[in-house]
Amino acid sequence: MLRHSRGFTLIEMVMVIVLLGITSVGIGSFIRLGSQAYAEVSARDELIASARFAVERLNRELRQALPNSIRDYFISVSAQCVEFMPIVASTIYQDIPVAPEPASDTLSIINFSGANNVNNNHSVAVYPINETDLYASNTDYIYPVDSVNIAANADTGTVELDVPLNVHFAEDSPTQRLYFISQPIRYCVENTELYRYEQLNNVQNRVLMAENLQIPNNNPSDAIPDYAPFELATASQFRNAITRAELRFIRGDEQVIFNNEVQVLNVP
Repeated sequence: MLRHSRGFTLIEMVMVIVLLGITSVGIGSFIRLGSQAYAEVSARDELIASARFAVERLNRELRQALPNSIRDYFISVSAQCVEFMPIVASTIYQDIPVAPEPASDTLSIINFSGANNVNNNHSVAVYPINETDLYASNTDYIYPVDSVNIAANADTGTVELDVPLNVHFAEDSPTQRLYFISQPIRYCVENTELYRYEQLNNVQNRVLMAENLQIPNNNPSDAIPDYAPFELATASQFRNAITRAELRFIRGDEQVIFNNEVQVLNVP
């Protein structure tokens, strides 16, 4: 007796192929959408992380700026900067030469923590009222430091601060406060990059802090600028100075805006 082997018909095979095709398309779309979502989330996290690092660094340094030293200025319509002088240390002085007193190259100051870290790469500032007092070429508010002479085992008391030449300061501070500062630091949004500039050993150092920023469009002749990353609200009788930093980070369709206000103490 003959036995007939059973198999698949052509219709059944076509139906299986169609079903496998539909299933493959569904699984492929699911994997593609999942991968795309993961890539977008990763790109967003990377953008936010790099932006947060730059903004936190900027905020921290602005809070340590010498009072009345923060200024913003334009390089071009698509490039704007904020500049300031960072404080290294501060103390109280006993005596500084102010006219009509005779000029001197020695200042009597109160010993302070970190005095051993002050060197001739720093400057000393007394009672600057505005940015002109600090950034003018022949200012009497800032002088370079030569050395700090600390007696052995002198934990407290008065020490001597030497400057290279006999000098006159413009005026006394009402609270006799004296600041040690380093070279100005500048943050600039140039096209789509944020750079940090610092003068070290007479060499201008530029460090890339962040990328993918919106290009500034801030023409000084415009009454209302389209986009200015930095803005300074000067101090008044009722409040301290405020530095506004609006940094817009863009990558593809993603946009992250950091809008910060940093209060700057204006107690020179």
